[in-house]
Order: sequence, then C-alpha cells, then structure tokens
Amino acid sequence: MGSISLLTAVILGLWFYFIKSSWVPLGLWYHTLYRPLASGLFVGILMGDPVQGTIIGANINLVYIGYMSVGGSSPGDPSLAGVVGTALALASHLSPEQALVLSVPIGLLGGVLDTFQMTVKSIFPHRMEDACCKEGNLRKMTFLHIGPPELVRFAATFPVVFLGCYFGAPVVEAIVHGIPQSVLNGLTLVGTLMPALGICLNLRVIAKRDTLPFYFLGFFAVLYFELSIIGVTVFGVIIAILRFVSFSRSTTPVENEQHQEGQPEPELAAPEHRIKLEKKDIRHAFVMWRWFTFACYNYEGLMSMGFAQCMAKLMQKLYPDPEEYKVEMKRHFAFFNTEPNVGTIVHGVTIAMEEQRANGAPITAESISAVKTGLMGPMAGIGDTITQGITTPIMLSIGISMALEGNIMGPIVFVVLNGALILSMSYAMWMYGYRLGSAAVERLIAGGLMQQLMIAAGTLGCLVLGALTATTVAISTPIAFTIGVSEFTLQTGLFDQILPGLLPLAFTMVTFWLVQKNWKPNKILLLIFLFGLVTGTIGIFA
Repeated sequence: MGSISLLTAVILGLWFYFIKSSWVPLGLWYHTLYRPLASGLFVGILMGDPVQGTIIGANINLVYIGYMSVGGSSPGDPSLAGVVGTALALASHLSPEQALVLSVPIGLLGGVLDTFQMTVKSIFPHRMEDACCKEGNLRKMTFLHIGPPELVRFAATFPVVFLGCYFGAPVVEAIVHGIPQSVLNGLTLVGTLMPALGICLNLRVIAKRDTLPFYFLGFFAVLYFELSIIGVTVFGVIIAILRFVSFSRSTTPVENEQHQEGQPEPELAAPEHRIKLEKKDIRHAFVMWRWFTFACYNYEGLMSMGFAQCMAKLMQKLYPDPEEYKVEMKRHFAFFNTEPNVGTIVHGVTIAMEEQRANGAPITAESISAVKTGLMGPMAGIGDTITQGITTPIMLSIGISMALEGNIMGPIVFVVLNGALILSMSYAMWMYGYRLGSAAVERLIAGGLMQQLMIAAGTLGCLVLGALTATTVAISTPIAFTIGVSEFTLQTGLFDQILPGLLPLAFTMVTFWLVQKNWKPNKILLLIFLFGLVTGTIGIFA
C-alpha cells in the first residue's frame, strides 16, 4: 500500500508554509509558487516522479485557472489542493483526473484555514500602530508586522499538510481500490469536466460583447488548424496589438491637461532646506511593499499594515522631527486595500503628495487620505481584471499546456514569465504614480485608453481560454446503435459530423450560463460532480 515517509511529509508541510509565507522573494508567491502547476513539479521531484507530478499539478490547476481572491474573500485554496492533492495522488497511484476530483474538497478546507488566519491576525494592527505612532519604535513595528503573524501562518499550514500527507495516503489508496470500475469511470469524467468551471469563472471577468467572439475563434483554431496554445497566444498577441493601435490612432489626445509631461513642475512654497526623496528611497519602499504586502493580511485593515510598512522609512525622512513623524504616519495605518500590482500607482501618487506636502505645498493630510482612499477601488477593479483575470491565466495556460504533455519546463516557464511580468508591471506603475502625482490616474484613464487596453488584453485572454477549452475539457458519448447490419456510433456519426468538439463546447457554454446567472462556484462544482458521476457511471458519457 502506498505511503508517504515521515521526512517527505515534513518537507511537504514546510513547502506549503513557505509558498504562503513572506519569505518568498518580493512577495511573488501568489503569482508563481502558490499555483498547483508549480507545486506539482516540486512534489513530483520530492517523491521521485517529476513528470507525473507535473501532469497532476497541471490538471489540478485547471479548475483554479479562474481563481480570484478579491477583498479578502477566497473560494478555496489552490496551493493546499496542489500540494496535498498531488502528493496523495502520487502515493495512491491515482490518474490526473482522479487527482483533480480529490483536490477540490482539499482546496475548500484551505479556504477555511485562510479565514482562520485572517481572523487571528486582526489582533496585530493596533499593536503595530502603537509601536510606530506612540513609541516611535520602527524595529518593534516591523517585528509585530512579520514575526507573530508568521507564527500564526505556520500553525495554520504546516500541521495540516504534514498530517494529511503522512496519514492520508494509505486511506486514499484503500478507498480507491474499493470503488467499482464503473464508478471510477464516473469520477474520471468529473475530472475532465471540472476545468470548464475554472475557464468560465475567468471568462466572466474578461468576456464582453466585443471580446467573447474571440473565445470561439481560439476554440476552433485548435480543432480545425491544430494550433497549440502557444501558437494561439502568438496570434492573439498580434490581434490584441492591432486592436489597441487601431483605437489609439482613432482618438485624439486629451486637451487642457493641467500638467503636460515634459513641462516643469510648478514651484512649491518650499522650506529653506528642501527634502528630496532619492530614487533609492522610492525603490526601498517598493521592495518593502512587494515583500510584505500580505505579511499580516487581516480582516480589520486588509493591506493597511503592508502599506504602513512601505511608508515608514520614507515618512521618517520627510518628517525628521519624531513627534511630527508620529502624527503624520498615523494616517497610513488606516484601512487600505487594492490590487497589489497595478494598484501600486496609488502608492506612487501618495508618496509624491507626501513629498510635496513636506516641502510646503498647500496639500492637507486629509487630501492625501482622500486621494489614496478614492483611488483604491478603481485601481482594484482595473488591476484584478488585468492580473487575475487576464495575464496570470494566459501564462498559466501556456505552462499547463506544456505540463499536460509531460514537459517539466511548463511550471518553470510559468513561474519565470509570470513572475517577471508581475514584477515589471508593479514597478512601472509605482514609478509612474510617483512621477506624475495625482494626475497619474487621470492620464491613465483619459479618453478611455485604459478601457481599450483592457479590451485588447481581454481579446487575447478569450482566444487563449477558447484554445484551453478545446484541449482540456473532454466529454464524448460511447452510445452506439445497430441499424440493419451496420453499427451507428452517436459520437462519430452525429456529433462530430455537426461540429467537432460540440459536446465539450456545449458543456462549457452551459457552465458559463450558470456562472453568468450568479450561481456560486461551489454549487456549480457539486452539479458538475453529480452530472459526471451519474452519466459516467452508467455509460452515457465518457
């Protein structure tokens, strides 16, 4: 009977803690190692079968390709599903499709653990604020931001994975061996249908009236022209660029802007000794934000502690008087939440305004807080759509398509490309906000330019999701009739003649309709499970 050794279970527990902790460089865990695709390769290497681990991780990631964590709400935990699901599947010799079915309830458990963490961490914000704004002790503030929350994270991660992997493998294998083959066929069908939900959750974000047709183009490009997902992506990039350039040429620049790029900044009523932030100061703040955004993510302030951490050194330089620093720093402990990558434009704007205020500009503390608060929501919507809805799923699609063919470079390509893209985007928006100050967001959305950029990116996303549907959602019927002396197979004789891929496309569109009707993902998952289990067990579909 398959089992997982004590040492392997310990390493798996530590890995799960690591990929959810603040120790991952520049906070890239959520966009890279957090995904089941990446953990599949690690778990496979650890357990001696990197190829099968990669394939299983890729299959598990299919149901989470549309995963979005917005405002602290989480429909599940892909990382727990990826680590434990892959480990138990390898130990119990499950197929990738069966591993996907096993991983779903594991992911739901992870969502509960995340809720537990965020609740417990809500006790730390006030202690951190007191250390900074009452005591002026930045070292203590940093310790309270990182130390105790990491202990909470460890307690909610390591034991669950260690115990689940060490004791769970024999139980899973015994259960699987006791299930009749017909039921296993049904469970396998469930595994091939579940990716439709992840795809449709992603489509809900990016599919609009003028982008949805490209989903079908991507689907049929794979079926009729046998293009790979990478091939579809290449053509998609070209189409997206052409759409965006066409719009840019048809619009005129916004007139009467208060400050044009290249013109000198207005003179400030500066004090005798002007305080100028150096580029290294801005970069240090950026690194602090990237690394510790989610160090103490909690229900009370969400990202407030991460924002305060990145501003602490800057504010100390701008307001060298200790008592003034305590007063001015206090407002940056207020509730804060936005998309952490594209949303960094808010940080840049805030830093620029703080610098101007410290040098005598007629900017009030209330106006800085108002601008910061007012920009959180719009940039969260734009950022979540771009990063969680478009760029990350596209990179995942490329990596998954390679991984499903047994290519262990798939996870590596995803981690490198998506990590580099997220980091570049985050830094660019941070510096853009700082350079242009409060005019940055107005320039960004002026004339609908940002809207058209999102449409162009949505076009690419729909193309890739269509191609992913054609390669991962699988359903056919083995039903056949004897007519006279010949046999008529329903799949090849009817459905394939009408339209290749008709059944997978129809199933996905029904799922998309349910998503559009605002059915909860867990409810749709249950429906898919029952449909696949029943029809697969009795042999209607396969």
